[in-house]
Amino acid sequence: MSKRQVPRRYAAPLGARIVNGGISIAIYIPRGKNVKVCFFEPDGFTTVKREWANGGDNCTIENEFPYEVEVPRYKETHYNLKQGDWGIWYGFFEGYEAGTLYGFRVTGNWDPENGAFYNPNKVLADPYAKGYYGDYIYDAANMAYMCQDNNPMIPIKPFEMSDIDSLGFAPLSVALDSLGDNHPQVFHPIIPYNQTVIYEAHVKGFTQNAPWLREDLRGTYAGLADPQTISYLKKLGVTSLELLPIHYSISEAHLLQSGKENYWGYSTHGFFAPNPKYATELSQKFGAQGVFDEVRGMINLLHNEGIEVIIDVVYNHTCEESNYGPSLSFRGLNNEGYYCHPAGNLGELYDYTGCGNSLDFRNPMVIRMVLDSLRFWANQIGVDGFRFDLGVTTARGLNGFTKDHPLLIAMKNDSVLGNLKLIEEPWDVGDYGWQTGQFGQPFSEWNDRFRNTMRTFWLADQGRLLVNEETSTLQELATRFTGSSDFFNNEVLRRPTASVNYITAHDGFTMRDLTEYNMKHNEANGENNNDGSDDNTSYNHGIEGASEDQDILVRRTRTIRNLLASLILSQGMPMIVAGDEFGRTQGGNNNAYCQDSEISWLNWDLADWQKELLETTKYIIKLRHRYAALHIDKFLTGKKHFEESDIPDISWYRPNGKPWKNEEWSDYHNRATQMLFASPNPDEDDVLILLNGRNEDMEFSLPDFRKWVKVWDSDDNVPKDTFFVKEDTVNSTALSFQIYASSK
Repeated sequence: MSKRQVPRRYAAPLGARIVNGGISIAIYIPRGKNVKVCFFEPDGFTTVKREWANGGDNCTIENEFPYEVEVPRYKETHYNLKQGDWGIWYGFFEGYEAGTLYGFRVTGNWDPENGAFYNPNKVLADPYAKGYYGDYIYDAANMAYMCQDNNPMIPIKPFEMSDIDSLGFAPLSVALDSLGDNHPQVFHPIIPYNQTVIYEAHVKGFTQNAPWLREDLRGTYAGLADPQTISYLKKLGVTSLELLPIHYSISEAHLLQSGKENYWGYSTHGFFAPNPKYATELSQKFGAQGVFDEVRGMINLLHNEGIEVIIDVVYNHTCEESNYGPSLSFRGLNNEGYYCHPAGNLGELYDYTGCGNSLDFRNPMVIRMVLDSLRFWANQIGVDGFRFDLGVTTARGLNGFTKDHPLLIAMKNDSVLGNLKLIEEPWDVGDYGWQTGQFGQPFSEWNDRFRNTMRTFWLADQGRLLVNEETSTLQELATRFTGSSDFFNNEVLRRPTASVNYITAHDGFTMRDLTEYNMKHNEANGENNNDGSDDNTSYNHGIEGASEDQDILVRRTRTIRNLLASLILSQGMPMIVAGDEFGRTQGGNNNAYCQDSEISWLNWDLADWQKELLETTKYIIKLRHRYAALHIDKFLTGKKHFEESDIPDISWYRPNGKPWKNEEWSDYHNRATQMLFASPNPDEDDVLILLNGRNEDMEFSLPDFRKWVKVWDSDDNVPKDTFFVKEDTVNSTALSFQIYASSK
């Protein structure tokens, strides 16, 4: 070891850095008694045989055991780290270069009842690792405790320290060069919030079947950056590509046992490393650095074409699951501090996430790690924003959720992070976990009430209308359509774009499946159709699943067009899920998290009606961009935008052209309305939207103080040419959506 050492201060950079001809190491392990950093060189493979007794009570596959697995061998060199102040262990090691494989062995108390799982037989990953080498093998070797007959599903109780070495059974950390030194400065699009249209996609799912891509580019970051892929996104009209998690992840035990994996990636192992499985084979040959270069190259190419990149991040929990899960990093380094425990009981874990554990955001070092990770992805990789999975967990303090949580305050006041798009999923599964509207500026939030309202009005209510049951009201619909001011207009300067409007997301039915299925069909997941939500607020239009009935098909496609128009043209920030623009289906699977298969991959072999729907979606997005009245950057008040205007910023009319009375808004019989949005620019067109939520055709008397041009009707399979309206009265098909623009 060189005499040169990294600083031992609390705020010293953590992780492994290549500096001054060697590797500088710093890691936070406050309760460790001895910490060794281990450097590894690959040294072939060895065969390991396991003979497990019957697979355990929770095993879902019969005759799976015994089994044999090829495990990599390594030459190991280790050094003791020095103990600095405030739990930081550190050292500098000459002669080691970028690409070096490393990990940690930690000695400390073995006291699982009090949350201590220190076991030097486990090689632990660096929480700050920028890359990983090797695969995760589901095996007793990765458990800190002894297992009955080496079956990881059956721990011996009380917990006994495992004497099996985990080397070779879990990924090792990879040290990389300073990633910022040679990172070219590129153009970063800055899309105003009110002009943003988000497109949620999975790297592999979007590109795996793309017919325009070479085979070696399918399912990859490079495939997303292909000129034809970018051309598709630009022609569609979306501005911001939101990717499902691309952090390095490891699948849960129950999936690995059944031969599946967490396809969505919501099971993070490394918060600083991109997932290599989405990189091309060529990039993977260059190791972790090659993967990084491909990710940054993808983002640069998207930026150069004016498209933002937002990534879905999962800081609320890790892949280590419950106390009965593997010891890969956090658990073996500082289980007592990284994870959230009930007061006075470090032996138990709080689970606000439904995934077995929750990171403890009362701990400053957890907050620091998340901030360091966010800055790394922003500064070194160039992403434009983050969507925080189960964001309430990340803002839980001593007394539950608080909008003034140190993490939120730090993010919004950070000179880098505060200028990015920060999108919260404003709930978790813990007590008082639903906090929609409570995060404050500059955060935007997924608006589940928008989703529920639009599904109810256009889907569930159709079934109720047929049997004369009470339906939803226009009051709720109007509130959601105009930015949900009841949730988001709760502090000075907050805007309608605080609401991320969505009707579908990666979890749940696709938009097409909302019109084809009343019930979930998750049999392919292997969980007896018990997984996924039973509350879908969908409507199959009379037949469950696919149908050749022409009347049903017409009504289904019109409903999809109604949903798309409601989503794209509402005030706020719309989010479209990849494939909804052309009516993709998952066959009624509303929880395809484990389906790395044709169920989840987009099928680009489009039927004629899907091609028509795609053109319709493009057209509706163009309308949003074209008319300023459809993306106003402040809450509507019913007052004039400017003195010269002759109408308020928003006006509501009954079908007969007369204004609504207050008491009529809550009458569920009233299911048709006119919404007049005044342009905030005096020389641009106002927009009139007609909604017919009744199960019968209707006549509408248009406001007579404007000349109107009809620009779209959801009753049309494809957008038709605009035309001046000669009469003040127009016809509206049952359950349809029409758009008119004033002629100035």
